[in-house]
Amino acid sequence: MQNRTVFVIDDDAGMRKSMLRLLRLHGFAGTAFESVDSFFAQADLREALCIVVDVNLKGRSGVDVKRMLASANSALPVIFVTGGDCDVDRAEALDAGCVAFIRKPFTASALIDPIRNVARA
Repeated sequence: MQNRTVFVIDDDAGMRKSMLRLLRLHGFAGTAFESVDSFFAQADLREALCIVVDVNLKGRSGVDVKRMLASANSALPVIFVTGGDCDVDRAEALDAGCVAFIRKPFTASALIDPIRNVARA
């Protein structure tokens, strides 16, 4: 596995903690952020393997993250997670170019498999 970090952006502290634990169990480094603003203020994108981001965050959405990355000419892979699965959110995420769209609660493999695919690319 590559030694780069998976960045997790989720406003639910328990979900951030769970995803970080899951990443470590599968050999990935992870760093979590509670908001889009804290992510862009603190993250070093050069360290990133990919980003796992909740679609529905307070303030800005996960889709906003993908669009902001695109405006900065970053092709960093993004995996969207969501507690709901409405057609509009799914369509926006797919249109924004996500590598996976995962509904919470999810199995370990639902999250880890797309990350492994990104790491192999």
